[in-house]
Amino acid sequence: MGASDINWLNLLLGSLILLIPVAVLLYYKTGLTKTMLVAFGRMALQLFLVGLYLMYIFKLNSLIVNFLWLLVMIFAASISIIKRSEIQIKRFFIPVLMGVLADVAVNFLVFIFIISGSENFFNARYFIPLSGMIIGNCLSSGIIGIRSFYGALSKNEEKYRYYLMCGASRNEALFPFMTAAMKDAFSPTIASTAGFRS
Repeated sequence: MGASDINWLNLLLGSLILLIPVAVLLYYKTGLTKTMLVAFGRMALQLFLVGLYLMYIFKLNSLIVNFLWLLVMIFAASISIIKRSEIQIKRFFIPVLMGVLADVAVNFLVFIFIISGSENFFNARYFIPLSGMIIGNCLSSGIIGIRSFYGALSKNEEKYRYYLMCGASRNEALFPFMTAAMKDAFSPTIASTAGFRS
């Protein structure tokens, strides 16, 4: 049984479900309506472009093209993490980029040498979707962790300074804030991994 294409009319009608969250956001005057609609528009455009890309990339199945696409995704994810975390791009771009690269590299090594083997993994049908999933998880965890860390630090600056005055090193003084940020960053992933269990 072959897969059938979704036509544009059905896709448009399905998108009308957005009217529900729009109505809720407008009713509660959250100020998020425009942000949500822009985000949805960007997502739709990205999915359209990715769909076009994947249609050809799966046929081409070129290792070089796959890696170029991966670099684009890593770069875009790093920018997105910085913007949504509300931190300075000039100061944090390189550290965030290195973090995303490290996450991707470690996961790739596990998939290549332990799970699937290089022969299967570098096939575009596996490489592109797995790359997207890995970077997607990194994106959400990174945003939550960074926002939590700097949010807690700004609210408890006196506590941080008190630790330093008591002789703690910078790393020791930051440790409790880092612990809390790690918990916040990993909790959604752990919850979604566990699923619904009795």
